[in-house]
Amino acid sequence: MITTFSLAHLSLLDLNPPELILTAAEAGYDYVGLRLVAVTPGGAAWALWSDKPMMAMTKARMAETGVGVFDVELARLEPDTDVARFETLFAAAAELGCHHTLTQIDDPEHSRAVENFGKLCDLADAHGVGCDVEFIPWQTTSSLTKAAAILTATGRANAGIMIDSLHFDRAGVSPDEIDRYSQSWFRYIQLCDAPKKKPADLHGLLYAAREERLFPGEGELDLLSVLAHLPKNLPVALEIPTETLSFTESPEARARLARVAAETVLKAAGWS
Repeated sequence: MITTFSLAHLSLLDLNPPELILTAAEAGYDYVGLRLVAVTPGGAAWALWSDKPMMAMTKARMAETGVGVFDVELARLEPDTDVARFETLFAAAAELGCHHTLTQIDDPEHSRAVENFGKLCDLADAHGVGCDVEFIPWQTTSSLTKAAAILTATGRANAGIMIDSLHFDRAGVSPDEIDRYSQSWFRYIQLCDAPKKKPADLHGLLYAAREERLFPGEGELDLLSVLAHLPKNLPVALEIPTETLSFTESPEARARLARVAAETVLKAAGWS
């Protein structure tokens, strides 16, 4: 079975959705992930529900290239989040034929987090969309265990967990922890690499995650062990921002290099 690849928007965040889709097609990807809601205040994002020309161009590029939208981001739940505000995000996802929403939960009150995540899943489900929780070491949902506790308490069928290989390592999660949970929760993985030595502070963690990752196999993360505990041939999203390489390589070249590197690692893991 051949692995399905998606090009995550963070890899080439200077490209708008139609440009990202064209680049993904040129580099041999099946899908893209689109950032429709900003991750940081004032950060790059394309609210396609309010930008009708951009939405039309995005759908036209999808039709021309055959590249689909695998996931959209970001639905982040914080203590004061109004869940209803994500209605437009889920509606846009459905219009794009997308079934996954990257979700983060940064709320220290477990009961409120569970309640709001349940509401979020219900809102998404009305549009045929799922919510995949990404645990982040500097947020309150900082580990696989904490993400799983929220899914268990919520009990929604359209809820899952998305493992980012960088955050997995930085959170100190052991690969065999994956075996404690239903395989059906894991619907895709974001794959990248990094040096084994962790940044010393939050600033370093943020920079490494958002600006300077390595292609799979170029760093020292134990990617093979993580892949060994996941269902084989899950869709693989490549979220690999490479600021330094952007000065010498085109977006298409960087996207292609990422895919080729990932294919080599996945082959070593017995995935293809």
